[in-house]
Amino acid sequence: MISEIPCHAPELDGLDISHLLPPPTPPLEPSLLQESPLRNDKDPGVPLPVLGLLEGDTEDLASTATAHDAEISSPAHHADYESRVKRLGRQLAHTADICPEIISSTRIASPEDGLSEKLGSLDRRQVYCGLGSGGHASHICLNEDERITHVAGVSFDVDSVTGFPSSLAIAKQGIRWSPTQMPVSDLQSNLHLCPREVHYLDMAGNQRRVHRPVHQIPHYTFSRLIGFEDVSLYLLFPNLYREEQKSSRLRDEDFRTWMDGLLLPIIHNHYSNSHVQHYPSSYDHSKHNATARGIEMLAQRVHPIAREQQLMYYLPPESLGAVWASIQLAVQRPGFHHFRDVTVLLQAKNLKVLTKDITWSQTMARFQSYWTHAIDEEHLKLRRSVTKR
Repeated sequence: MISEIPCHAPELDGLDISHLLPPPTPPLEPSLLQESPLRNDKDPGVPLPVLGLLEGDTEDLASTATAHDAEISSPAHHADYESRVKRLGRQLAHTADICPEIISSTRIASPEDGLSEKLGSLDRRQVYCGLGSGGHASHICLNEDERITHVAGVSFDVDSVTGFPSSLAIAKQGIRWSPTQMPVSDLQSNLHLCPREVHYLDMAGNQRRVHRPVHQIPHYTFSRLIGFEDVSLYLLFPNLYREEQKSSRLRDEDFRTWMDGLLLPIIHNHYSNSHVQHYPSSYDHSKHNATARGIEMLAQRVHPIAREQQLMYYLPPESLGAVWASIQLAVQRPGFHHFRDVTVLLQAKNLKVLTKDITWSQTMARFQSYWTHAIDEEHLKLRRSVTKR
């Protein structure tokens, strides 16, 4: 328990404390701004007080201010302004030789270089504060260095193209086929497409069906189009989706089954011996071809290239439709059901510079010159979105 302790203040009624108080503040007086002609010549920063102005006095002030404004806008004033104002580039060139050049040095300065001794106090004031020898700062006008050289206008371009072809026969000029997977897929976004349905078995063995964006569906880059190399064809495998997957890349065992059991036999069946003699005969063959150069360079203790090359082979257009039709039949056979619903995804991006022009008709003419040369639109439903820039 805390008891109250009485406290008594000393008697202050008769104590004189005036010597402890600050001096009284003088009353404020109306004054003119620094731009007023009635400035104190001895100290320009201190305006003269204006007390008891009458109407006639204010008229005199107004006329004096008008005369002062006219003096500011006179040619003599402009000449004085131009003599006092500097361009930023001229100021930088003027101070360039004052301090040591360290930006272009290939090493970090050390105390032995004595940089602090090479820059005097006056030089520091000029470099860091812009103060000249007289203690006055330079007036820098950035507008003197700014010059507008380009006129804004309107341009059009085709940024990207995406679609789901119904067949590999979409390639008029053929394709450059890749028999191996890329280490990291270049399909890293949903391409603004609606999620697609995938099927998988959960941990309890139950069949599940969900929707996922295209870049999360197991896939690999199948080929690029001859005549329009910016266009890639991907194969999506919605039935290879796994709940626990960390990557959309096909597992090696699935890709081996796809190559040795379906794709390579079909390609060898539809193309002549003069063509297939240049193609890999198996998954292992294609894998060894892709890594042979890197292993050879590794043995020589040099690493000028990646360990695995992305080799590509030309497939003529005449048999692409038959190859796709055979794939659709083969995935229905026992042992290949997990490849069912395989889908072709067409995608091209970064076409702005290739197709940019000043009118929409000229832009489309540029785009169509590539598109119609390489794409058979009978196997693709088109939907275009236009953005004006």
